[in-house]
Amino acid sequence: MIDLCEQATGLDLFSFRCSDPTGYTDGATTDGALTFLWSCCDSIFAYRSDESGKEFVEFDNETPDDITVISTSEKGLLYHLFTYLIEDQDWENEEDSMRKLREGADRLGFDLLADALDFQSENGSAVDFADRLLQRTQQIV
Repeated sequence: MIDLCEQATGLDLFSFRCSDPTGYTDGATTDGALTFLWSCCDSIFAYRSDESGKEFVEFDNETPDDITVISTSEKGLLYHLFTYLIEDQDWENEEDSMRKLREGADRLGFDLLADALDFQSENGSAVDFADRLLQRTQQIV
């Protein structure tokens, strides 16, 4: 996954509404077993593994011990990311937006873009969107 994050560096698609958090370093949680992947404002995305397996997690910079498991698979984590990238596209130029999304998905080997587009279309305006997305990403293996 870290290699995938490095591959994403430099693509305009992955430079969206985020700003860097302040005061975060790897292992900022009490257990110290996290590898930083990326951040978006105060949300930190990280990888952790232990005897029970691997997890991709999100937590707030202000409350690092309140961790949400996004997925146990790289595909689930990418699904989460792409769903928000879809939301952030300038859909006035649909052709350009789709080109960027496909380029990013191809570069990262993400083969669930069509499903993520459908999910965003069907659920994007739901009040409980974040919960629905979390439920979906936790099912992806």
